[in-house]
Amino acid sequence: MISEFCYCHHDRFSNEFGEVSVIVNVLKLRNDILKRKSSNSDTEDRATAELKIIKHLFIMKTQRLILTKVVSLLTMFLMVISVSVNAQTQSGSTPTEKIYINKKGEIHDHGWNKIGFITKDNIVKNNEGKTIYFIDGNGNVIDSKGNKLGMAKKNGSYYNIKGENVLNIGKTEGEKCEILDAQGHNMGSVHKNYKLHACAAHCLMLAQKNSKKTKK
Repeated sequence: MISEFCYCHHDRFSNEFGEVSVIVNVLKLRNDILKRKSSNSDTEDRATAELKIIKHLFIMKTQRLILTKVVSLLTMFLMVISVSVNAQTQSGSTPTEKIYINKKGEIHDHGWNKIGFITKDNIVKNNEGKTIYFIDGNGNVIDSKGNKLGMAKKNGSYYNIKGENVLNIGKTEGEKCEILDAQGHNMGSVHKNYKLHACAAHCLMLAQKNSKKTKK
């Protein structure tokens, strides 16, 4: 009798009402049972048993409601953290990936250490004088082995061998032009006279990474 009562009312409330409504209706049912208990002594034992069930059901529903709210809040909290971390990860390139080209054609890393230079013939070399790449009259970017790496446009945009946009020139402040990757992340800056070599932010860093892998 007790189990049937519990199952019947639990199923009814769960289907017809939300968690809060269930609690409200459980309280109403409790009051009805108390009235029956006080008005009819013959049903006192049954009413007492029903009250225990109602009390148990009320506690169970309350705990379930609290748990649901806690889980929802935790889920929202984790989502906020995830979005925040993702935004920080994608906010821009790391400092070690940025380069700066001054009006002399000298190329520096984020710590202003000279890592290369640009000759008058549009050849980019590292500090050891080794050619990294050069740009021919048609804007083709070619490495020291004669392999075409991509295409450099006069406006500073650079496209790889697949024709995919890799770098662009952003806003200009005085003689300094911002170097941006395809997603708009800052990659450093270049003097306006060397916009054609904005691709150094990609080619030179790529050469350095390959060099480190070779040494390992």
